[in-house]
Amino acid sequence: MESPHILVLIDDPQKTVIEPISHNLDKYKKLYDFELMMEGGHIK
Repeated sequence: MESPHILVLIDDPQKTVIEPISHNLDKYKKLYDFELMMEGGHIK
């Protein structure tokens, strides 16, 4: 699994980018929720 590190800088004083997504998480389909192999933990 490739897991790149990404840093996004957003100038959004009116909070119109991230906040609408975080306030409606129950409306989105969960794409993954499983245990990782070799005692790697859980990812969701």
